[in-house]
Amino acid sequence: MPDLFRDMGVVTLALLSYGALFTLLGVLLKRPLIPGLLFVFIWERVADLPGYLPRLTLTAYLRSLIRHRPAMEGFSGMFGQVLPAPLCLEVLAGVVVAFLRLCRQCRTSPAGNATCHRRGTREGDEQHCWSG
Repeated sequence: MPDLFRDMGVVTLALLSYGALFTLLGVLLKRPLIPGLLFVFIWERVADLPGYLPRLTLTAYLRSLIRHRPAMEGFSGMFGQVLPAPLCLEVLAGVVVAFLRLCRQCRTSPAGNATCHRRGTREGDEQHCWSG
């Protein structure tokens, strides 16, 4: 039973971290679908490779928080890394805070100092702004 609650916590962290990332993509990009799909289906596959490169993915930190692991084939089974749980929690919490803070900063920046794009064509539709 304790594993169930731990797994539910990991699922919650996954929802928060990926949700924050994709919210940031939605705020920064006019059409975030393709970059989001590329991130999930290409970049997150890097978590299966050996070395330090998997530490640049969210999947590596989330997998390390799960005690029971299904049998993996290929590179995953041979080179699977288990990172310390406190490090994983710190990194995932930092990612959520950083991405949401960036979203808030981008959304509240004054229109004179930001580049904006509109969603929709009618007056009063939502605007998304970013610095740069």
